[in-house]
Amino acid sequence: MYEEGVYNLEDLRKHGQDETLCPYFLAKHMVAQADIVVYSYSYIIDPDMWNQIPREQEPECVVVFDEAHNIDDQCVEAYKIEINRPLLDSAFRNIDTLKHRMEDMKEIDKNRLEEEYNKLLKGMTAKGVITEDMRIEDTASVMIKDLAKEVVPGAIRQSETFLTNLRRFVGFVKAMISIREVKIMSPTSFLDEMSKMIHIEPTTLKLFKERLNILLTTLELADTHE
Repeated sequence: MYEEGVYNLEDLRKHGQDETLCPYFLAKHMVAQADIVVYSYSYIIDPDMWNQIPREQEPECVVVFDEAHNIDDQCVEAYKIEINRPLLDSAFRNIDTLKHRMEDMKEIDKNRLEEEYNKLLKGMTAKGVITEDMRIEDTASVMIKDLAKEVVPGAIRQSETFLTNLRRFVGFVKAMISIREVKIMSPTSFLDEMSKMIHIEPTTLKLFKERLNILLTTLELADTHE
């Protein structure tokens, strides 16, 4: 399909036109077949970008860092999050937007929010959190509700409860950054303080991102950049 060599973006575009192929998927295919692939630091260090690397390379690949003395700074930059009051105020507004959108959807399609809960359970099954032996054997893809309740914390099980706890978490973070004196906390002490103040367990917080993504998909929100 293609000759051996070094391909830049223009080469991929031209080859895609000549062969009626999508350059994006062509590039992903070629990365999996290539002997040498050059990435920026971010593709190796940043977890979100790391997921874009084809897994076919993992067993036998060798990673070589150029200018390796910069890795520490790159790691700090990749994992650093800066939070301020305007950002958190925007988060509050977005939570309100989700709540209003969810209320509108309830009037339009009540079944979709029920399907959302089933998606969450299926996602947990795919990740191995819920195992196959927890299923009702004579009904495909239906979970035993009592077991499901043990796996999926009540704080995020229902959409309304999840948004309430999401708002509480944002409020907790806002309270933490409103302290006038400089305060340095380890991740453990931060989570302990969170559990004490708003009664959300760290194990539940780990599921917030996936739960929010499912809700955004269910509500069919395309403009999610905020």
